[in-house]
Amino acid sequence: MNREGENKPDWTLLLEDFGPALMEALRVIEFGASKHSTRDWMKHPPEQYKKAMMRHVMKGIDGVDTESGMLHGDHALVNLLMWRMRRRS
Repeated sequence: MNREGENKPDWTLLLEDFGPALMEALRVIEFGASKHSTRDWMKHPPEQYKKAMMRHVMKGIDGVDTESGMLHGDHALVNLLMWRMRRRS
């Protein structure tokens, strides 16, 4: 809640506290878009992203993905977001 007591989201909590992680997630999304196409992820079932997330977690979230050069944890985060969004549709 904001100071007026209204139920409005306080985006500063997300952007200020998690900005660096979100930037890394964006890098992963851009990598995927260059490899496939923009928003290609919307065409696939949510379970595909759940499985991909688990593969990245099992490889070690602090480990580096050899194809992208980015952390497996960042890939796992993006896969979790994609899974969540596909579950909504």
